[in-house]
Amino acid sequence: MVGDTGWRRNGWIALFILPSMIGMLLFVIGPIVASAVLTLFEWDLLTDPEFIGLGNFVPPGDVALEDLRHLLEVFDTQRGKGVSGLDFFGGAGGTTPEENRDLSLLRSLASALDLLAGDAFAPAFNHSTNQQNYRWGRLHRIVFEHVLGGPFDIPPGGGLSDLAPGLPGIPRAGGFGTVDVGAHDVRAADANGFMFNHAPARRFIGSLDASGPTAEEVIPGGTSGVPGSPFQADQLRLWLTNHYHPWFYRPGDVARDTRGGEILKP
Repeated sequence: MVGDTGWRRNGWIALFILPSMIGMLLFVIGPIVASAVLTLFEWDLLTDPEFIGLGNFVPPGDVALEDLRHLLEVFDTQRGKGVSGLDFFGGAGGTTPEENRDLSLLRSLASALDLLAGDAFAPAFNHSTNQQNYRWGRLHRIVFEHVLGGPFDIPPGGGLSDLAPGLPGIPRAGGFGTVDVGAHDVRAADANGFMFNHAPARRFIGSLDASGPTAEEVIPGGTSGVPGSPFQADQLRLWLTNHYHPWFYRPGDVARDTRGGEILKP
């Protein structure tokens, strides 16, 4: 009888504790485990998750570059050490902090040159070791992707073509951290890793003169989204070379520059 009573007592205790245990599992332990797993993936909720391992814990390339620049700027006082006291150039094999710094930078440069002459960049440089062949435009390229794809993309739209087989896109000046914005992955390590897809959507220069405003502008493409239209990419060549076309606003100027028009009637 005593054993039966103890079983019932323990059963009631378990019954009262069970909801709390389930709640902890669902709302505490579950989210913690799910968050830990999600940190190993890159996921924007719109496309399929991509496993990147510990990539989310690696400082972004721009942060790493800023840190390196800071180390070099304060080298005379910090001797290559960070705030924590860690020597970032230590272990290079030199006998002085200056030697360790120089050896680290030179070895990094040598590794970069080996990479450029290797298989990863062969589509762009064909294993060349001649630095005169390392043209930035063969790496820094852009494809204007349309949501419908195919002939709506530029290239092939607008009468333009890819730079070369295995090198999609159009060459463009600019880059990461420049006024001529064309940010790319600073950790890129192959011929297509330096491509970019974000840049100024409209460049505009205006001046308020005594005779009235004057302005120039350009957009990366054209005013028409129709494949084959002469206006699909009529401004793209100007945009690629940082040139502009006049911005007309006076009725007479607009009329003289008009190529055609449509009248919409109810």
